Amino acid sequence: ISSDATTQVGLTVAGNLATITSIGGTSFNFSSTQVGDEVLVGSQFSVGNQGRFKVLAKTSNSITVENSNATAESVLLGAGFADQVRVYSASGVQIGDKVRLGSGFNTIS
Repeated sequence: ISSDATTQVGLTVAGNLATITSIGGTSFNFSSTQVGDEVLVGSQFSVGNQGRFKVLAKTSNSITVENSNATAESVLLGAGFADQVRVYSASGVQIGDKVRLGSGFNTIS
């Protein structure tokens, strides 16, 4: 999503919707993000803003999610930027998916 340590994030709230926007530094690039993808908001944000949320709308530099616990804030991502706003595709393997391994494996000796 093209963020770095200089990315300043604004989180605005309207009812139960929270919009996460880059407001300074290196801008987010949500061009490949799709409605239905999931975003994981990290520990530099207020407790009510942290967690995993489904993307309901997007622009090139913002995403909107449903979060009834959200509070407005501004966060400079800083050195931990890579873990603060992460987007996962709605298709393919997801957080919480499980894999069952069946028979047919050889024992290593």
